[in-house]
Amino acid sequence: NLGMYCSSKAALQALNRVMAAEWAPLKVRVNALAPGPFRTDMMEDMEQRFPGFMQHSANVNMQKRVAEPDEIVGAVLFLASDASSFVTAQTLSVCGGYG
Repeated sequence: NLGMYCSSKAALQALNRVMAAEWAPLKVRVNALAPGPFRTDMMEDMEQRFPGFMQHSANVNMQKRVAEPDEIVGAVLFLASDASSFVTAQTLSVCGGYG
């Protein structure tokens, strides 16, 4: 039941690269974040619908846990700052070593 979810993620990665190529002449950088398991309303809903979903999500990443929402702030600040001035067309994975 993840076909639509996974295919939309792949489409977003492709769109990210195309937008970066098209907007580079305007000096606009385009990047994306690919978060792994974060404690969100969507994750809580999945846990209610499929008990054990959170633990499974924790088990499939190297850190063996689900992240808290504030743990993505550093990646967002990096991409929004001049520290990433030569970064474009990239998808930054913030996932605890997912996969």
